[in-house]
Amino acid sequence: MEIRFKISEVKTDYVNMDKKNLISYCLDSLVVILIFLSACSTSDTPPQNSMRLTSDRVARFSMQSRDFDITDRSELMRAVMNVVQDQHYVIREVNAGVGTLYADQTYDIGQPLSFFGIPITHFHQKPWAGGNLAIQLGPFELAGGQNSLYVAKKNSSVSVVLLPLENNKKGFQIHVSIEMRDFYNDGHVGEIWLVRDPKIYQNFFDALSKAIYLQAQS
Repeated sequence: MEIRFKISEVKTDYVNMDKKNLISYCLDSLVVILIFLSACSTSDTPPQNSMRLTSDRVARFSMQSRDFDITDRSELMRAVMNVVQDQHYVIREVNAGVGTLYADQTYDIGQPLSFFGIPITHFHQKPWAGGNLAIQLGPFELAGGQNSLYVAKKNSSVSVVLLPLENNKKGFQIHVSIEMRDFYNDGHVGEIWLVRDPKIYQNFFDALSKAIYLQAQS
């Protein structure tokens, strides 16, 4: 919340104001300021439970993170890029100096979704909209109105962050996050969810270890 005061427009005569009125004026001003500060702190402060480190968050962080003792950030990022591209993801953004990468791929609904050979089957179909009932089989509409909504495409994205190890340790911690998105036939984005299969992340880190080894040999 942005609050602006125009000081030049305030022309209160403090000299000729008696003590009682001066105190009343100051108290009124203080109340107004406190109300503004309260509103700002209410809107800007996140709920306490949003910062709480729950057991679920700890388990998810452990699943998505691994430590590597390689000290060359650029070499490590090159290995990450090779692994991601081997899974047919298109790299959209990469910053080897900072240690960030974002890649994705989009599938038609009739095509299988998999990551390291493991199918991702979290599919949701919404075959009706506006009261028009339709029957769907994959991307094909068997019956129903033209306004029927269905998931036409799915997008899978991979975000990778490289963080230097703490406590004077050499190497980097790699954090990987894989998300899925539904795209309906009218073009809008539907459900977005995080992939939580531990085996998918384990396969990613296994492939990364192999890529690092092959780079060192070459």
